[in-house]
Amino acid sequence: MSGEAPAVSRPLTAWNQAALRGYIRQVHCFESDGGRQALGVLRGKLEQALKHVCLRMPYMAGRLSLSKEQPGVIMLHTREGDQVKLSTRDVRGDRNLVYANIRKRGFPAGDFVGSVFNTDQALCEDGPPISAAQIQLLLVDGGILMCVFVYHSITDGVGVNYFLSALAAAMRDPDSFLQKPLSCPSKIDIPIPSSSSMEKKDAELAMTLSKQCPELSLAATGTTHEDYMTSMFGVSKVKFGGIFVFGPEKLQLAKVAVVSAGHPSTPSTFSCLAALSWAFMTTARLQTVGIAEQSRKENTKCRIVIPTWFGDRLFCEQLRDYAGNAVVFTEAWHGAADLFAVADSTSTDLSNAKDALTRSTLFNNVADPRQLQYSFTPSDPRQLFFNSWRRIGADIEWTIPTASGMKRTTADAIRKSQSEWNESAGLIMPGRRDKLEYEAVLSSDADSMESLRKNKAWKSWIDREIF
Repeated sequence: MSGEAPAVSRPLTAWNQAALRGYIRQVHCFESDGGRQALGVLRGKLEQALKHVCLRMPYMAGRLSLSKEQPGVIMLHTREGDQVKLSTRDVRGDRNLVYANIRKRGFPAGDFVGSVFNTDQALCEDGPPISAAQIQLLLVDGGILMCVFVYHSITDGVGVNYFLSALAAAMRDPDSFLQKPLSCPSKIDIPIPSSSSMEKKDAELAMTLSKQCPELSLAATGTTHEDYMTSMFGVSKVKFGGIFVFGPEKLQLAKVAVVSAGHPSTPSTFSCLAALSWAFMTTARLQTVGIAEQSRKENTKCRIVIPTWFGDRLFCEQLRDYAGNAVVFTEAWHGAADLFAVADSTSTDLSNAKDALTRSTLFNNVADPRQLQYSFTPSDPRQLFFNSWRRIGADIEWTIPTASGMKRTTADAIRKSQSEWNESAGLIMPGRRDKLEYEAVLSSDADSMESLRKNKAWKSWIDREIF
């Protein structure tokens, strides 16, 4: 008989079931001259720290699979003693991954796109369970790249930050970490309040509620997982992207321009970056497909979709220790004729409990979570998806081995890893609190990106670009 502890299996909660299905992927970049020895030391310290963290966050060491009995439902399997998958690779022979060169060029987003940053794990109907979280350490010439993968059905970007902050704390002082309570939320099974207490699923109610959630549509029952993934991530054309850097002076000018145009209050930095990106990216893409003039004349409605985190604003008492998904996709529309004038409207917000209750009730009444289809279409030039990781990870202090010993440091840069470029997407990169510059990664079809980079008006708003 095996002495292995039995697995405990349970379905994820409704908001976690409804989250995008795929890994949240980050690369934390550290300079280190310690070579293979440093890699081994870092792996050992991470292994020990992960054991400590998973005592408090056991779901991070869990496995995920699709239920055999409940179509489309993701099951979480945890077992005492399970550990987060941790692996290492020596890629010092890769000339594209020389740390000094990457750093000199500003850590271009394109350097983190490709198979070396991929994972071979994918959730599928008849496939094996996949890791809820995994970490891969890549040893490059002059540094170590820590690649983090956390499945979105477990948590959102804020939850990833909780996990990594706890991991870094356990590395710095393991004894203190074990003795003190966690300084961040750590539970993912707390249900987000719903406006209905019904135990059975109500398909008619779900259909009615879906019409109140413009970012969602309800697909027919029987949608397969493959169909769901295709509809979520369908793209077209050759895609390309890069980082555009906005300095504090340009950002201040943008805020002044918005107020001068008649807006009653100064917009946030995020609002300005979202508005600038929305206006110029959409214009470039409409020109690429040859419908710019028509769109301007007809004042074609254009759309921006923004993930909005409500974890610290709604249901604060009920969700005090909640670390699961608390993100809803909000949106704004405006005519193509004067898109830039809508700068302040991009601060779209889930501002009241009613909106969250509606979505909670919808999620709880959908029998098969794959029916929940987000209505964003990446290949549509009238649409842009814009997100921010500004406060996710950049201020975490890690303990990194070097040839001369251990070094306390924050990551030199944090980037999003991808197997290929997204289409029609913008993402504000993580930045330390003392950093005044903002880095925004934009990606689209290659022709539109080339047009954007040549646009003199766009170039007047940015300080530099990193490609």
